[in-house]
Amino acid sequence: MVTVSNHAKRFLTAFALSALICVATAGVMNYFVDPAKLFDTTNSTEKEIALLLHQGNVGGVKNYDERLTQKYRLQLEAAQPKEFLVIGSSRSMQIGADVMQASVLNLSVSGASIEDYVAILDLARNFPAKIIILGVDPWMFNSNSGQTGWKSLAIEYLQGFDRLTKSHKNASLARQVKDENAWRKLVQIFNLEYTKASLLSLLARRNDAIKSKPFRKPDDAPEIGFDAIRMDGSRIYNLAQAKVSKDEAKERAVFYGLSQPIYALQAFTSINSEGMMLFEKLIERLKENSEVWLFLPPYHPEAYKSIVSKVPMVREAENALRSLAENRKIQIFGSFDPDRASCTEDEFFDGMHPKASCLMKIFFRAG
Repeated sequence: MVTVSNHAKRFLTAFALSALICVATAGVMNYFVDPAKLFDTTNSTEKEIALLLHQGNVGGVKNYDERLTQKYRLQLEAAQPKEFLVIGSSRSMQIGADVMQASVLNLSVSGASIEDYVAILDLARNFPAKIIILGVDPWMFNSNSGQTGWKSLAIEYLQGFDRLTKSHKNASLARQVKDENAWRKLVQIFNLEYTKASLLSLLARRNDAIKSKPFRKPDDAPEIGFDAIRMDGSRIYNLAQAKVSKDEAKERAVFYGLSQPIYALQAFTSINSEGMMLFEKLIERLKENSEVWLFLPPYHPEAYKSIVSKVPMVREAENALRSLAENRKIQIFGSFDPDRASCTEDEFFDGMHPKASCLMKIFFRAG
Protein backbone atom coordinates (compact mmCIF):
# COMPACT_ATOMS: atom_id res chain seq x y z
CA MET A 1 0.00 0.00 0.00
CA VAL A 2 1.36 3.39 -1.06
CA THR A 3 1.37 6.05 1.65
CA VAL A 4 1.74 9.77 1.21
CA SER A 5 4.01 11.66 3.57
CA ASN A 6 2.77 14.70 5.45
CA HIS A 7 5.19 16.84 3.44
CA ALA A 8 3.70 15.59 0.18
CA LYS A 9 0.18 16.13 1.48
CA ARG A 10 1.01 19.71 2.41
CA PHE A 11 2.57 20.26 -1.04
CA LEU A 12 -0.46 18.85 -2.86
CA THR A 13 -2.83 20.85 -0.71
CA ALA A 14 -0.88 24.06 -1.32
CA PHE A 15 -0.68 23.31 -5.05
CA ALA A 16 -4.43 22.64 -5.29
CA LEU A 17 -5.21 25.77 -3.29
CA SER A 18 -2.92 27.89 -5.49
CA ALA A 19 -4.49 26.47 -8.65
CA LEU A 20 -7.97 27.15 -7.29
CA ILE A 21 -7.03 30.73 -6.42
CA CYS A 22 -5.60 31.27 -9.94
CA VAL A 23 -8.69 29.86 -11.61
CA ALA A 24 -11.00 31.86 -9.34
CA THR A 25 -9.01 35.06 -9.97
CA ALA A 26 -9.17 34.51 -13.72
CA GLY A 27 -12.91 33.85 -13.49
CA VAL A 28 -13.57 37.00 -11.47
CA MET A 29 -11.42 39.08 -13.84
CA ASN A 30 -13.14 37.66 -16.93
CA TYR A 31 -16.56 38.34 -15.46
CA PHE A 32 -15.89 41.97 -14.55
CA VAL A 33 -13.57 42.94 -17.44
CA ASP A 34 -15.74 40.97 -19.90
CA PRO A 35 -13.97 42.05 -23.13
CA ALA A 36 -16.68 40.56 -25.39
CA LYS A 37 -19.56 41.82 -23.20
CA LEU A 38 -20.83 38.27 -22.65
CA PHE A 39 -22.17 39.03 -19.21
CA ASP A 40 -23.65 42.46 -19.93
CA THR A 41 -27.32 41.50 -19.76
CA THR A 42 -28.35 45.14 -20.28
CA ASN A 43 -26.73 45.24 -23.75
CA SER A 44 -25.70 48.77 -22.83
CA THR A 45 -22.83 48.92 -25.34
CA GLU A 46 -25.04 47.86 -28.25
CA LYS A 47 -27.75 50.33 -27.24
CA GLU A 48 -25.19 53.10 -26.91
CA ILE A 49 -23.74 52.40 -30.36
CA ALA A 50 -27.23 52.34 -31.89
CA LEU A 51 -28.10 55.66 -30.28
CA LEU A 52 -24.83 57.25 -31.40
CA LEU A 53 -25.38 55.98 -34.97
CA HIS A 54 -28.79 57.61 -34.94
CA GLN A 55 -26.91 60.89 -34.45
CA GLY A 56 -23.82 60.42 -36.64
CA ASN A 57 -20.64 58.41 -37.23
CA VAL A 58 -19.30 56.27 -34.37
CA GLY A 59 -15.72 55.35 -33.46
CA GLY A 60 -14.27 53.00 -30.87
CA VAL A 61 -16.45 50.06 -31.89
CA LYS A 62 -14.79 47.04 -30.28
CA ASN A 63 -16.13 44.00 -28.45
CA TYR A 64 -19.82 44.40 -29.16
CA ASP A 65 -22.60 42.28 -30.65
CA GLU A 66 -23.30 43.53 -34.19
CA ARG A 67 -26.64 41.74 -34.36
CA LEU A 68 -28.03 43.28 -31.20
CA THR A 69 -26.81 46.66 -32.39
CA GLN A 70 -28.83 46.26 -35.60
CA LYS A 71 -31.87 45.29 -33.55
CA TYR A 72 -31.65 48.49 -31.51
CA ARG A 73 -30.87 50.55 -34.62
CA LEU A 74 -34.10 49.46 -36.23
CA GLN A 75 -36.04 50.54 -33.16
CA LEU A 76 -34.62 54.05 -33.64
CA GLU A 77 -34.67 54.24 -37.44
CA ALA A 78 -38.15 52.82 -38.09
CA ALA A 79 -39.56 56.17 -39.21
CA GLN A 80 -36.58 57.20 -41.36
CA PRO A 81 -37.21 55.95 -44.93
CA LYS A 82 -34.19 55.17 -47.12
CA GLU A 83 -33.63 54.57 -50.79
CA PHE A 84 -31.65 51.41 -50.00
CA LEU A 85 -31.73 48.90 -47.16
CA VAL A 86 -28.69 46.59 -47.21
CA ILE A 87 -28.10 43.32 -45.45
CA GLY A 88 -25.20 40.93 -45.90
CA SER A 89 -21.96 39.88 -44.27
CA SER A 90 -18.82 41.94 -43.67
CA ARG A 91 -18.31 41.61 -47.45
CA SER A 92 -21.28 43.96 -47.91
CA MET A 93 -20.37 46.45 -45.19
CA GLN A 94 -18.75 48.90 -47.62
CA ILE A 95 -22.11 49.65 -49.28
CA GLY A 96 -23.03 53.10 -48.06
CA ALA A 97 -24.37 56.40 -49.30
CA ASP A 98 -21.01 57.22 -50.90
CA VAL A 99 -21.22 54.07 -53.05
CA MET A 100 -24.91 54.21 -53.93
CA GLN A 101 -25.17 58.01 -54.21
CA ALA A 102 -28.44 57.80 -52.31
CA SER A 103 -29.69 57.30 -48.76
CA VAL A 104 -28.71 53.93 -47.26
CA LEU A 105 -29.21 51.94 -44.08
CA ASN A 106 -26.71 49.08 -43.96
CA LEU A 107 -27.63 46.29 -41.52
CA SER A 108 -24.87 43.84 -42.46
CA VAL A 109 -23.29 41.62 -39.80
CA SER A 110 -20.09 39.60 -39.87
CA GLY A 111 -20.45 36.02 -41.11
CA ALA A 112 -24.12 36.48 -41.98
CA SER A 113 -26.17 33.31 -42.41
CA ILE A 114 -29.70 32.71 -43.69
CA GLU A 115 -30.89 32.86 -40.07
CA ASP A 116 -29.52 36.41 -39.77
CA TYR A 117 -31.45 37.46 -42.88
CA VAL A 118 -34.68 36.02 -41.53
CA ALA A 119 -34.21 37.59 -38.08
CA ILE A 120 -33.00 41.06 -39.11
CA LEU A 121 -35.38 41.45 -42.04
CA ASP A 122 -38.26 40.40 -39.82
CA LEU A 123 -37.24 43.17 -37.43
CA ALA A 124 -37.13 45.50 -40.45
CA ARG A 125 -40.43 44.27 -41.93
CA ASN A 126 -42.06 47.71 -41.49
CA PHE A 127 -38.98 49.70 -42.46
CA PRO A 128 -39.72 51.95 -45.47
CA ALA A 129 -37.07 51.22 -48.13
CA LYS A 130 -37.50 51.52 -51.88
CA ILE A 131 -34.86 48.89 -52.70
CA ILE A 132 -33.51 46.08 -50.50
CA ILE A 133 -30.04 44.80 -51.40
CA LEU A 134 -29.34 41.25 -50.26
CA GLY A 135 -25.58 40.69 -50.18
CA VAL A 136 -25.30 36.93 -50.62
CA ASP A 137 -22.27 34.79 -49.76
CA PRO A 138 -21.79 31.19 -50.93
CA TRP A 139 -21.64 29.85 -47.37
CA MET A 140 -25.28 30.88 -46.87
CA PHE A 141 -26.24 27.64 -48.57
CA ASN A 142 -23.61 25.46 -46.92
CA SER A 143 -25.21 23.45 -44.13
CA ASN A 144 -21.70 22.89 -42.71
CA SER A 145 -20.67 26.55 -42.62
CA GLY A 146 -20.43 26.58 -38.82
CA GLN A 147 -21.95 30.07 -38.55
CA THR A 148 -23.58 30.55 -35.13
CA GLY A 149 -23.57 34.33 -34.66
CA TRP A 150 -27.30 34.44 -35.50
CA LYS A 151 -28.08 32.90 -32.12
CA SER A 152 -27.91 36.38 -30.58
CA LEU A 153 -31.22 36.88 -32.38
CA ALA A 154 -32.55 33.35 -31.94
CA ILE A 155 -36.00 34.46 -30.78
CA GLU A 156 -36.25 36.97 -33.64
CA TYR A 157 -35.25 34.23 -36.07
CA LEU A 158 -37.96 31.89 -34.80
CA GLN A 159 -40.57 34.63 -35.05
CA GLY A 160 -39.43 35.51 -38.56
CA PHE A 161 -39.42 31.85 -39.57
CA ASP A 162 -43.00 31.47 -38.37
CA ARG A 163 -44.15 34.49 -40.35
CA LEU A 164 -42.37 33.31 -43.49
CA THR A 165 -43.48 29.71 -43.43
CA LYS A 166 -46.87 30.12 -41.72
CA SER A 167 -45.77 27.46 -39.27
CA HIS A 168 -44.67 27.25 -35.67
CA LYS A 169 -41.05 26.43 -34.98
CA ASN A 170 -40.43 24.31 -31.89
CA ALA A 171 -40.33 26.54 -28.83
CA SER A 172 -37.79 24.05 -27.50
CA LEU A 173 -35.26 25.40 -30.03
CA ALA A 174 -35.40 28.80 -28.36
CA ARG A 175 -34.80 27.20 -24.98
CA GLN A 176 -31.97 25.15 -26.44
CA VAL A 177 -30.27 28.25 -27.83
CA LYS A 178 -30.65 30.05 -24.52
CA ASP A 179 -29.14 27.08 -22.69
CA GLU A 180 -26.25 26.92 -25.19
CA ASN A 181 -25.53 30.63 -24.74
CA ALA A 182 -25.62 30.29 -20.95
CA TRP A 183 -23.19 27.35 -21.12
CA ARG A 184 -20.92 29.25 -23.53
CA LYS A 185 -20.75 32.17 -21.11
CA LEU A 186 -19.93 29.87 -18.19
CA VAL A 187 -17.15 28.20 -20.15
CA GLN A 188 -15.68 31.56 -21.13
CA ILE A 189 -15.26 32.56 -17.49
CA PHE A 190 -12.49 29.96 -17.19
CA ASN A 191 -11.29 30.03 -20.80
CA LEU A 192 -7.57 30.72 -21.30
CA GLU A 193 -8.12 32.71 -24.51
CA TYR A 194 -10.78 34.83 -22.82
CA THR A 195 -8.39 35.43 -19.93
CA LYS A 196 -5.78 36.66 -22.43
CA ALA A 197 -8.40 38.96 -23.98
CA SER A 198 -9.27 40.31 -20.53
CA LEU A 199 -5.61 41.04 -19.78
CA LEU A 200 -5.16 42.79 -23.13
CA SER A 201 -8.31 44.80 -22.48
CA LEU A 202 -7.01 45.86 -19.09
CA LEU A 203 -3.67 46.83 -20.63
CA ALA A 204 -5.37 48.87 -23.34
CA ARG A 205 -7.45 50.70 -20.76
CA ARG A 206 -4.42 51.37 -18.61
CA ASN A 207 -2.33 52.74 -21.44
CA ASP A 208 -5.30 54.42 -23.11
CA ALA A 209 -3.81 53.16 -26.38
CA ILE A 210 -7.24 52.31 -27.73
CA LYS A 211 -10.46 54.06 -26.75
CA SER A 212 -12.54 51.40 -25.05
CA LYS A 213 -15.91 53.09 -25.35
CA PRO A 214 -17.85 54.06 -28.48
CA PHE A 215 -17.87 57.79 -29.21
CA ARG A 216 -19.26 60.28 -31.69
CA LYS A 217 -16.85 60.60 -34.61
CA PRO A 218 -16.90 63.92 -36.50
CA ASP A 219 -15.56 62.46 -39.76
CA ASP A 220 -15.07 59.16 -41.57
CA ALA A 221 -11.28 59.07 -41.56
CA PRO A 222 -9.71 55.71 -40.53
CA GLU A 223 -8.41 55.49 -36.95
CA ILE A 224 -5.52 53.54 -35.44
CA GLY A 225 -6.50 50.36 -33.63
CA PHE A 226 -10.26 50.22 -34.17
CA ASP A 227 -12.93 50.26 -36.85
CA ALA A 228 -15.68 52.83 -37.01
CA ILE A 229 -19.19 52.95 -38.46
CA ARG A 230 -20.77 55.64 -40.57
CA MET A 231 -24.24 56.88 -39.73
CA ASP A 232 -25.59 54.87 -42.69
CA GLY A 233 -24.15 51.66 -41.20
CA SER A 234 -21.24 51.23 -43.63
CA ARG A 235 -17.88 50.26 -42.15
CA ILE A 236 -14.78 52.44 -41.75
CA TYR A 237 -11.85 50.06 -41.43
CA ASN A 238 -8.99 50.79 -39.05
CA LEU A 239 -5.90 52.45 -40.53
CA ALA A 240 -3.95 49.20 -40.99
CA GLN A 241 -6.79 47.69 -43.03
CA ALA A 242 -7.87 50.84 -44.84
CA LYS A 243 -4.40 51.71 -46.12
CA VAL A 244 -3.38 48.20 -47.16
CA SER A 245 -1.31 48.18 -50.35
CA LYS A 246 -2.04 46.12 -53.45
CA ASP A 247 0.87 43.79 -52.63
CA GLU A 248 -0.21 43.35 -49.00
CA ALA A 249 -3.77 42.60 -50.08
CA LYS A 250 -2.44 40.03 -52.55
CA GLU A 251 -0.37 38.34 -49.83
CA ARG A 252 -3.44 38.19 -47.61
CA ALA A 253 -5.49 36.79 -50.49
CA VAL A 254 -2.97 34.04 -51.20
CA PHE A 255 -2.93 33.10 -47.52
CA TYR A 256 -6.74 33.15 -47.44
CA GLY A 257 -6.95 30.83 -50.42
CA LEU A 258 -4.47 28.41 -48.86
CA SER A 259 -6.23 28.28 -45.49
CA GLN A 260 -7.76 24.98 -44.42
CA PRO A 261 -10.67 25.16 -44.33
CA ILE A 262 -11.52 28.28 -46.30
CA TYR A 263 -13.78 30.46 -44.18
CA ALA A 264 -17.26 28.90 -43.80
CA LEU A 265 -16.82 26.73 -46.91
CA GLN A 266 -15.78 23.50 -45.16
CA ALA A 267 -17.54 20.35 -46.39
CA PHE A 268 -19.53 22.38 -48.90
CA THR A 269 -20.61 19.55 -51.17
CA SER A 270 -24.20 20.48 -51.99
CA ILE A 271 -26.63 23.37 -51.92
CA ASN A 272 -28.70 23.41 -48.75
CA SER A 273 -32.15 23.06 -50.32
CA GLU A 274 -33.98 24.09 -47.14
CA GLY A 275 -31.90 27.24 -46.90
CA MET A 276 -32.51 28.06 -50.55
CA MET A 277 -36.29 27.57 -50.18
CA LEU A 278 -36.30 29.80 -47.11
CA PHE A 279 -34.31 32.42 -49.03
CA GLU A 280 -36.84 32.34 -51.87
CA LYS A 281 -39.73 32.76 -49.44
CA LEU A 282 -37.91 35.72 -47.93
CA ILE A 283 -37.47 37.35 -51.34
CA GLU A 284 -41.14 36.90 -52.19
CA ARG A 285 -42.18 38.55 -48.94
CA LEU A 286 -39.77 41.47 -49.42
CA LYS A 287 -41.07 42.03 -52.96
CA GLU A 288 -44.51 42.83 -51.54
CA ASN A 289 -43.28 46.25 -50.39
CA SER A 290 -39.87 46.86 -52.00
CA GLU A 291 -37.77 46.13 -55.03
CA VAL A 292 -35.17 43.42 -54.30
CA TRP A 293 -31.62 43.28 -55.67
CA LEU A 294 -29.16 40.44 -55.18
CA PHE A 295 -25.51 41.34 -54.70
CA LEU A 296 -22.73 38.76 -55.02
CA PRO A 297 -19.54 40.20 -53.44
CA PRO A 298 -16.42 39.15 -55.37
CA TYR A 299 -13.35 37.51 -53.87
CA HIS A 300 -9.81 38.73 -54.57
CA PRO A 301 -8.54 37.20 -57.86
CA GLU A 302 -5.80 35.21 -56.10
CA ALA A 303 -8.20 33.88 -53.46
CA TYR A 304 -10.87 33.01 -56.00
CA LYS A 305 -8.51 30.76 -57.95
CA SER A 306 -7.92 28.62 -54.87
CA ILE A 307 -11.53 28.76 -53.71
CA VAL A 308 -13.09 27.38 -56.89
CA SER A 309 -10.33 24.79 -57.17
CA LYS A 310 -10.97 23.49 -53.66
CA VAL A 311 -14.68 24.25 -53.38
CA PRO A 312 -16.36 24.02 -56.81
CA MET A 313 -19.74 24.39 -55.11
CA VAL A 314 -19.03 28.13 -54.93
CA ARG A 315 -19.61 28.29 -58.70
CA GLU A 316 -22.71 26.12 -58.31
CA ALA A 317 -24.06 28.47 -55.65
CA GLU A 318 -23.64 31.42 -57.99
CA ASN A 319 -25.37 29.55 -60.80
CA ALA A 320 -28.26 28.74 -58.48
CA LEU A 321 -28.57 32.38 -57.44
CA ARG A 322 -28.55 33.56 -61.04
CA SER A 323 -31.31 31.10 -61.89
CA LEU A 324 -33.29 32.28 -58.88
CA ALA A 325 -32.88 35.92 -59.95
CA GLU A 326 -34.03 35.11 -63.47
CA ASN A 327 -37.03 33.11 -62.27
CA ARG A 328 -38.07 35.72 -59.72
CA LYS A 329 -37.41 38.59 -62.14
CA ILE A 330 -35.04 40.45 -59.83
CA GLN A 331 -31.78 42.21 -60.63
CA ILE A 332 -28.48 40.59 -59.70
CA PHE A 333 -25.23 42.53 -59.34
CA GLY A 334 -21.65 41.37 -59.00
CA SER A 335 -20.18 37.89 -58.94
CA PHE A 336 -18.04 35.79 -56.64
CA ASP A 337 -15.68 35.77 -59.64
CA PRO A 338 -13.75 39.09 -59.62
CA ASP A 339 -13.20 38.97 -63.39
CA ARG A 340 -16.92 38.75 -64.02
CA ALA A 341 -17.44 41.57 -61.51
CA SER A 342 -14.69 43.62 -63.27
CA CYS A 343 -12.79 44.19 -60.01
CA THR A 344 -8.98 44.21 -60.01
CA GLU A 345 -6.35 43.23 -57.43
CA ASP A 346 -5.98 46.78 -56.11
CA GLU A 347 -9.68 46.91 -55.20
CA PHE A 348 -9.56 44.52 -52.26
CA PHE A 349 -8.52 44.79 -48.62
CA ASP A 350 -7.71 41.07 -48.44
CA GLY A 351 -8.96 37.79 -49.88
CA MET A 352 -12.66 38.39 -49.37
CA HIS A 353 -13.44 42.08 -48.77
CA PRO A 354 -13.86 44.36 -51.81
CA LYS A 355 -13.26 48.09 -51.61
CA ALA A 356 -15.83 50.78 -52.35
CA SER A 357 -14.31 51.37 -55.80
CA CYS A 358 -15.09 47.76 -56.75
CA LEU A 359 -18.66 48.11 -55.50
CA MET A 360 -19.24 51.31 -57.45
CA LYS A 361 -18.19 49.51 -60.63
CA ILE A 362 -20.63 46.72 -59.87
CA PHE A 363 -23.67 48.84 -59.11
CA PHE A 364 -23.17 51.43 -61.81
CA ARG A 365 -23.06 49.07 -64.74
CA ALA A 366 -25.48 46.43 -65.95
CA GLY A 367 -26.14 43.71 -63.39
